[in-house]
Amino acid sequence: MKTAPANLPAFLKLGALAMLLAALAGLGLAMWMENGAAIFISLAEAGLAWCL
Repeated sequence: MKTAPANLPAFLKLGALAMLLAALAGLGLAMWMENGAAIFISLAEAGLAWCL
């Protein structure tokens, strides 16, 4: 006999939230890979880059 945990809906909500955050992080990384060099160069020219 299989029994489901009592907090299965909460677990599913947590899983959906984790998947949403992973998708947003992937989208942010893709956007950075596309435009990151131009953003960094413009910040460096303005003297605002923290990495230099």
